[in-house]
Amino acid sequence: TLVMCTIVFINYLINGINLKIIIIDFLLSLLLVIFVVDNKIMIIPDTMNIGIFLLTIYCIFILKEPLYTSKNDLLGVIIFNTVITIIVIGIFMTLKKEILGFGDIKLFFAIGLLIGLFKFIVGIFIACLIASIVEVLIFRLKRRVVPFGPYLVVGFMLVIIFEKFINFTLFSVCIYHNFINIVYN
Repeated sequence: TLVMCTIVFINYLINGINLKIIIIDFLLSLLLVIFVVDNKIMIIPDTMNIGIFLLTIYCIFILKEPLYTSKNDLLGVIIFNTVITIIVIGIFMTLKKEILGFGDIKLFFAIGLLIGLFKFIVGIFIACLIASIVEVLIFRLKRRVVPFGPYLVVGFMLVIIFEKFINFTLFSVCIYHNFINIVYN
């Protein structure tokens, strides 16, 4: 509970307080449960994924205001998740090895619909980066099977909490890139 209180407090400090932030805090609490459970027993409970999905439905259809998504984002997330699912199933059928659990795939779908394609991809990138560093530096010799859910949760939490910073940074990079193209062309 101390961790959740700290996360909620940091979220309030960065983003203020309104209905959107309260919904985000509920999402963060679901993600924290996923972090703990997947780290201990390597299963992402379907109830947590369903909770995130229902939160998405509530935001889109009842509030009439998705948290981060547009119609293009929704389509992009559905296509991205379909491709990932086909790749994972294909590798499983061919190599008889599970490279990514189906709980992770369901988490991809649920969280992707809520936060949108761009932030979803940034969250996955952050998760992969953190997982690579932690697994290579800390757990290299300790275990062979690694739950990816906790890293996904951390990546998505960082994207959600620091949304304004990520948007500003990427906007700045795009402006700089366009400026360089104008100057050198």
